[in-house]
Amino acid sequence: MLKRGIAAALATVMALGLTACGEKPQDTKTGDSKTPATPTGFVEAKVEPDNFDSGVELKPDCYRFIYALGNAPATIDAAKYFKMRLEQESDGALSCDIYTDNVLGSERELLEGCQFGNYDIVLATNATVASFSNDIFCLDIPWLYDNKQQVYEVLDGVLGDTLAAGLEDKGFKLLQFQENSFRTLTTSDRKVEKVSDLKGLKIRIMENELQLAQWKSYGANPTPMAFTELFTALQQHTVDGQDNWCGVNMADKVL
Repeated sequence: MLKRGIAAALATVMALGLTACGEKPQDTKTGDSKTPATPTGFVEAKVEPDNFDSGVELKPDCYRFIYALGNAPATIDAAKYFKMRLEQESDGALSCDIYTDNVLGSERELLEGCQFGNYDIVLATNATVASFSNDIFCLDIPWLYDNKQQVYEVLDGVLGDTLAAGLEDKGFKLLQFQENSFRTLTTSDRKVEKVSDLKGLKIRIMENELQLAQWKSYGANPTPMAFTELFTALQQHTVDGQDNWCGVNMADKVL
């Protein structure tokens, strides 16, 4: 029997509390020349296939997984790459149908559907996953890391294994952590240059208790809301701004 799965997508800021790009390794001087410091742990390898065609003919009895996710370009490309490699590695015995733009429901609905076996793979932000497994809340604690390198090493280590075990107790199988990008605050008409500028600002946030407490501590008026409701809320001025990651802002023109 196939195990149902969940791939928890980490929007780097959303998941890890960073607000700027990771620090570059400091140069170490050797005589008159500069040699970049050697990074430790995981080093990113960028994969850019010309297209996502696996080149494999699917078998007549090919099992097709249901892969549901949102509309962020990076995560959609990752899903397509997963599909390509799945077909190649299984020699056409396995594939997946990818459903984007939350057409099958909100993140919470997708995760519930995954629990009940309606969907095989769901790519969801950890902020939403945390409502199913409280241990995941630790990823939303702000200012934990200095750079992305530290994040990779931690999630590929004991903490990542512990979080995966907790999700398995809730009926999920963690397939991967995936980075989106850094979290950003955008507003309709107010500049935010210091913490006091947040006072009373109505901000759409994810449905996550820790993020709610965080923004309240800054003096803002956070409003938990599913992403599918955001556009209407901005148009009707139910919220003044939103906390999201920059890739979504650009893709959906909500800057």
